[in-house]
Amino acid sequence: MSIVELHVKFIFPAFYDEIVTVTTMIKELPITRVVVFYEIHNEKEKLLVTGETTQVFLDAKTMRPTRIPDFLREDMIRFFEN
Repeated sequence: MSIVELHVKFIFPAFYDEIVTVTTMIKELPITRVVVFYEIHNEKEKLLVTGETTQVFLDAKTMRPTRIPDFLREDMIRFFEN
């Protein structure tokens, strides 16, 4: 996979020694690309950062975009059904 797009919005700073929680979300079943959404909260559950990446599945030999591998698609279908 290759990241082809990245967006980040810094809302509040995080500080050294602060524990943060990173939450990731995939909202749609991917075909050739997957968009991953991110949120980072501090210990007080204050939203610090939001972001998203768009990642493309690549054929290992040609390095060209390809469809999601069957084994991964099957796992993701189970995830989206629940």
